[in-house]
Amino acid sequence: MKKYWSISKLKNWKDNPRGITKNGYERLKKQIKKFGQLVPLVICDGSKILPDGTVLSGNMRLRVHQELKTSDIWVESCAPKTKAEALEIALTCNDRAGYYEEDSLLELAYSLKTQIDFRNYSIDFGEPLSVDFALKRVEPNEKELDENLLTENKCPKCGYKW
Repeated sequence: MKKYWSISKLKNWKDNPRGITKNGYERLKKQIKKFGQLVPLVICDGSKILPDGTVLSGNMRLRVHQELKTSDIWVESCAPKTKAEALEIALTCNDRAGYYEEDSLLELAYSLKTQIDFRNYSIDFGEPLSVDFALKRVEPNEKELDENLLTENKCPKCGYKW
């Protein structure tokens, strides 16, 4: 049985690592207006680290539903025990495990091009990138850390050195 919460009790997760462009937001709004809510928001309920009603998955959809003045919204609850677990839940809900088979999708889309406004949809044909791989691109190596510790800095206004 679906569980609903009053939208007034929900709040965006302040640490949400996802964003949306204005065009993406407008596409999402058109989709929600057309189809309604197809998937639940994932919210905290009973977590000791985040307030009840904090949205871990569906922050952009929450914003659209708030704008559309939705009163009650379908939710699934979780109770992360740590900040790390909250991020893992968000990553799990937004994980891109599957992929589009480009030829199959384009063949199907071409056969339906007069029936669907494809400007309302965005896809990614690229390979998913693991978060671990991305972290390795930004982590400083130990040599860089040592060099930064040896670098003297000076405030341009007061001349203070550190």
